[in-house]
Amino acid sequence: MSVIFNASVNTKSAVEYQTISSTQSHSAEEQSERLHKWISKDQLEKLYSSFLNTPERHVGIDELRIILEELDITFNDSMYTRLFLKINQNRDFKVDWNEFVSYLIFGFQEEDPSSQKESLILPISGPPMVRKSEHRSAICCLALLKAKSDQVPIDEVTETINFSFGGEDSPEASGMWVTASHEGMMRFWTSHMEPIRTASSESICMSYAFFNNGKVHSKLILGDYAGNVRVLSYSPHLRGPFQAKPGAALIEVVWSDILRGKIPQFFPKEYINLHNEMVSCVYFSLHMNALFASAEYRNTKKYRGRCPGMIMVTYDERSNFRIPLGVSTFFVAESHNIVVTGGPDTFVRIWDVYIPTEPSAILTGHNGGIVLVFVQPEENKVYSVDYQKIIKVWDLHEHTLLQTYGDLVRLIHHSETDLTYYYHSHLRELVVAGRKLISIKCCPRVRVDLTDGNTHAAPVSVVLYNRLFRNIVSCGLDSYIIVWDPWTGRRKIIMKSCHTKMIYGEIIDIEITAACFDPLEQFLLTGARDGSLKIWNYNNAVVVRNMSIMPDQEVTAVIWVVDRILAMGWDRQVTEFNDVVGREYGDPKKWPKFHTDDITCADVKLGEGVVTATYSGEIIFWKLETGQPYRRYSVMDPTRFIELKLTAEEEKFIRQSKRLASRLTHSGNHSLQTGRAGRSTVLNRPEDNRDYGTDIPISVQAVLFLQTRPQTLKHGSVFISLDTGFIQVYSHHQRGGYIVEFLAVHKTGDCVLTMCTDRKNRYLYTGTAFGYIKVWYIVNFCVPESEKTHVCMPKLRLEFIFLRKELFMTRAKRAVRNQAEPLLVSSYKGHLKAINSIAFINLPKIIFTGSHDYSCRLWTQGGRYLGTLGTVLPWSRLTPFERAGDDNHLYRMPPDIKKVASSTTLKVISGIQAETSIKISNGKTVEDREEETAQTEDVTELRKLLDKPVKEPIVGKHFELPGRSILDQHIELDTTQSYIAVFTQLKVHSTEMLERLPTPAVVSRVQTENYMDHYIPVEGKVDVSGSAINIKQPSRRRSDKASDTRNVNTLGARDHVPLDFSSSHASQS
Repeated sequence: MSVIFNASVNTKSAVEYQTISSTQSHSAEEQSERLHKWISKDQLEKLYSSFLNTPERHVGIDELRIILEELDITFNDSMYTRLFLKINQNRDFKVDWNEFVSYLIFGFQEEDPSSQKESLILPISGPPMVRKSEHRSAICCLALLKAKSDQVPIDEVTETINFSFGGEDSPEASGMWVTASHEGMMRFWTSHMEPIRTASSESICMSYAFFNNGKVHSKLILGDYAGNVRVLSYSPHLRGPFQAKPGAALIEVVWSDILRGKIPQFFPKEYINLHNEMVSCVYFSLHMNALFASAEYRNTKKYRGRCPGMIMVTYDERSNFRIPLGVSTFFVAESHNIVVTGGPDTFVRIWDVYIPTEPSAILTGHNGGIVLVFVQPEENKVYSVDYQKIIKVWDLHEHTLLQTYGDLVRLIHHSETDLTYYYHSHLRELVVAGRKLISIKCCPRVRVDLTDGNTHAAPVSVVLYNRLFRNIVSCGLDSYIIVWDPWTGRRKIIMKSCHTKMIYGEIIDIEITAACFDPLEQFLLTGARDGSLKIWNYNNAVVVRNMSIMPDQEVTAVIWVVDRILAMGWDRQVTEFNDVVGREYGDPKKWPKFHTDDITCADVKLGEGVVTATYSGEIIFWKLETGQPYRRYSVMDPTRFIELKLTAEEEKFIRQSKRLASRLTHSGNHSLQTGRAGRSTVLNRPEDNRDYGTDIPISVQAVLFLQTRPQTLKHGSVFISLDTGFIQVYSHHQRGGYIVEFLAVHKTGDCVLTMCTDRKNRYLYTGTAFGYIKVWYIVNFCVPESEKTHVCMPKLRLEFIFLRKELFMTRAKRAVRNQAEPLLVSSYKGHLKAINSIAFINLPKIIFTGSHDYSCRLWTQGGRYLGTLGTVLPWSRLTPFERAGDDNHLYRMPPDIKKVASSTTLKVISGIQAETSIKISNGKTVEDREEETAQTEDVTELRKLLDKPVKEPIVGKHFELPGRSILDQHIELDTTQSYIAVFTQLKVHSTEMLERLPTPAVVSRVQTENYMDHYIPVEGKVDVSGSAINIKQPSRRRSDKASDTRNVNTLGARDHVPLDFSSSHASQS
C-alpha cells in the first residue's frame, strides 16, 4: 500500500511513501537507520560547507541525495525516501542544516541509557503497612537479624537486577526484625511484621560488618558519649568467640581484658577522642577498609562551623568532612564511592569519599533536621527523612527532587518525635518504629513470578505502529506517551503530563483517549477526555499545535487525512480542522449534527468516506470530500431505511444562523460578523437531553473500514462491533447496506472492543472485553462468488495450532461451529482485563495489544507470546525484516495468564498440543496400548537380567481380588435437560424408625435444676476513709481454692521466665 503526497500544487516533485519490502538488504537498512554512527567528522564538515554554498541555505530531496552521494553515502529509492521524511520535520520538503543535525542528535538521544531509568510511577507508590508494636512503651531501637550480609566481596559483585522470582521474604533470605523498648523488652518479627517471640533484655545499639563467606574478619564498631570509637575484630569461623561453653549460660567480657590480650579471639583497636561530641553514627566499609564516624556539633559559638561532622579513617590516615552543625546520619554506597550525609542544618550532601573538601551536590528542600538517609545504587535514588517525618526522594545523578511523601505525618501522632528508622536493602522496605510499626515499600522489585511488568502506570488506551520510524507508540490514561523500539524492547522516549488542566490551582493530568498519525507518519495527534487535541513531534517531545472541540467533551476518535483533521466525541458531531500551511489556525468547521447520542468510534476509507457510530447504535456514512451524510442505519434494525434528518436543535440553530446572516448582509459586514456570531451560538447553545425510552440501546464499540475492498453492493467493507458480542458487516455503497452478522465471542457478556486487519485485509484481529485475542480469516467473507479463492487448510493448520483437531471440541470452537464464514483460526486469552487497542505489523507478522491491565504485549500471528513492553526480563531479539516466531523455539507464557489459562490458551501460546487418548479400530485406547508396551518392556528387561525365565508364579501365593459379578448394572442417564442431576441416579433405601432409649435419671435431674437455687448474693459496703469499695464475697468451695492456686502458680511461672541478655556497656561499668 502506498500513499502519494505532493509537496505543493506548484511543485512537480512528489514523495512516495511505502513500507519496506522483504527483498531489501539488512545492512543497507541498518545504515539508513543509524546514519549518526556511520557518518564521520570529515564528511560532516563537507556537508556543512555544501549547505552553506546553497543559495537559500536549504536543499530539496534531489539536491540532498546528490550531496550525500558525493560523500559516498548511497541509498536506493525506498530507503532514501524514508531517510528524507525522517529529516524533514517542517513538512516543507526542504531540509536545512539545523534539521539535518537535529536528526543526528535524535539518533544519539535514543541510545541514551538514562531514558531507560526514568520510572513510570513514583518511588513510593504503594500504601504503607501499619501494625501495633506490642510494646508497653515506644520502641527505642530497631535492628535486623540478617542471614546474609549487605556487603559482598568485590570479586563477587554482579550487575543488580530490578526483579525477583519470589521467596526473598523468607527468614533465610531476608532475616528477622528485632525491636527493643525502654522497659527492657525485645521482640522478634518476620519480614511481614508478624511476631515470632518475646524476650527480656537491655536495649543496645551497635554497628556490625561481616562477609558471608567468613574469609574476612568481622568487625564490631562501638561509639560512646566521649567521642571515642572502638573496633573489635574477630574471625567468624565456628562462631568465633561466641561459641557456647558447657555449664556457662552467660559469658561476660571486660574491655580491659580484651586490650591486654587475655582473649586471643578478639583483635581490638581504639580511636580515642575521634570526635569532641557524642558519636551519632558509625560504619565500617569492608570494600574500602575504612571506618566512618559522625557526630553532631550543635554548639555553634564553640566550634564556629569548623567542626569535622564526619571522619573517615583509612589505616592511619584521617579525612575530615567539615559540615556545619555536624552529621546526624550518613550512608556509604561502596559501588559508587559516595557517602550521603544529613544533619541538623536540613541539607542533604553527596560526597565523593576521596574528595572530602567539598560536596559533589547539596540537596535542599527539607524544613527540619535530617534523621535518616539511604541510597538505592541500582535505582540511582537517594531517600532522606527529616525530623518532621517527611520523606523526600532524589535522583542521584541529576540531583533533582522526584517525590515528597508525607503520609507518616498522618499515621504518626505529632507528639511522637523520637522515632527509629531502618532500611532493609534486600526487601527495599523502610521500617519506622515508635508506638506503631510502619513498613513502606521503596521502589520495590518486580515479581516476575507474578507479572512481566507494566507498560504504563494506568490502563493503555491506544497503541500505534509507525512505519516510518519503525517504532511503537503507546498512549495511556496516565497521560503518558511512550515511544518503544519493539525490536530491542527499549524505551526510546517518554512524555509525561501530555494533557493537563488546572483545577483550584492544582495541575491535573487528563487521560488520553484517542490518537493517530499524519499521512506521512511524521507527527502524532492525540485527543483527551476534556476535548483537547495536540499535535506532537514525538521524536523531541515538542507540541506543534493545540486544538479543542467542545470543552469537557471527550474525544473518542481522531482521523488525519491529507490537509484535514477530523475529531469526534461526546459533542455528537464531527469537527474538521485545517492542516494547510497558513490556514491551520483558523476556526474549525462543524459538520451537520445528525447524531442524537455520543459518538463512540469512527473510521475512514481514504478518498471515499467516513463512518461514525454512537452509543445508541446509530451509524452514519459521510462523504469524505464534502462532509455530507448519505446513509443512516440502526444496529437494532439494520435493514430498515432511516431518513437522514437533522435534530430539532440543529434545525433551530441553522434557522437562527440564516436569520442572522440575512440581517448582517444588509449591514454590509456579513462576512466577519457572521463567523463571530456563529461561534458564539455554537458555544452557548444548550445540550440535548432527550429521553430514549425504557429500551436499552445496543451500543457500537468499534468500527473498521477494509481499505482494499471496493465500494460495491456485494462487498462487505465495514465491520461494526456491538456490545452484544456480534459483528455486523455493511457495504458503504450508496445503495448498499447491511449484509450479515456473526458472533465474535464465546463467553456470555463479552464483546469486541477493538479491531484491525493486515495490509491486504486477509485476517481480522479482534480484542475483547474479557482479554481474548481472536484471529479470523476473511478472504472469502462477504465478497462475490467470483472473487472467492480456495482455502488451503493444511497450510493454515501449520501456522495456527488452534485449527488442529482435539478429542473434545473446545468452547471457542463450539461457539462458531455453525458459522461457515468467517473462519476462526486462532483464539486465546492475552490479558486479564479488557483489550482497548490492537494493531498489526505486516512484514514480521506481529500483533501487539494494549490492555486495561497497564500492559502492552507482543504476539506472533500464530499466538506465541513475544514479550511485554517495559518488562525487566531479557528481550527476545526481533527484526523488522523477518517473520517473528520460530517453531523450534520454546515460548514462555505470561505469568498472570498461566494461572487462569484454559487448555486452548495453553496450546496456542505454548505452541504444543498435548497428546490425548483416541479410539482405534481394534477397540483399545491409547492408554491400553501404552500399558501393554510398558509390560512388554519390563519382561524384556527381566529376561536380559536373568539367564533363564522365572517360573510362575513369581510372587508366590497372594491374595486376589474377587471378580466382578456377572450381572452388569446398566445406567440410563436423563439427557433431556441441559444438566444431569446426579442424585436422581442413586438408589436410596428406606430406613426403619429407631427406638428412642429412655433418658437417664441424672440427665433428667439436671434438666429440672434452676441456677437460682445455688446463687448467693454479694454483700458490700463503702469504706469512706480509704475511698475504695470493699466487697465481702461468700466463702468458696475447697475445689475452687485449689483451682485458683494452680492458676496463680501458672501466672507466676510465666512472669519468671529465665531469659537474660547482658550488654557490653554493662560489662565495662
